[in-house]
Amino acid sequence: MAQKNIFPVYLDDAIQVVSTATDAWDGKTSRIHVTINEASAITVGDATVAGTILTIMDDRGSSNSHNCSITFTTGPMSDDAELDAVVLNATGEFVTAMWTGTNWIYLGGGRVDVV
Repeated sequence: MAQKNIFPVYLDDAIQVVSTATDAWDGKTSRIHVTINEASAITVGDATVAGTILTIMDDRGSSNSHNCSITFTTGPMSDDAELDAVVLNATGEFVTAMWTGTNWIYLGGGRVDVV
């Protein structure tokens, strides 16, 4: 059986800051920070290199609580539309995904509390 290995690729361009109600991943960086204080939506299209890592973080400040909906155009698990979207709704929440060459897969998500 042939084995396919995908190694992580970190895109080291500047952090993409989302400060408008709707935005899309620019494909240049592995980091998106959401800073807008209203409901927002981000669309994540396909990457060009298998292994591309992308982390999206809610960075709106502790007094803001609007949801940020993230939609992957070629979703995780590739055939389950329910898994194509993630919602961040608190400062410090994040999701990390990796492009396999055919679809995104979730590597993890959570919340970071800085003290």
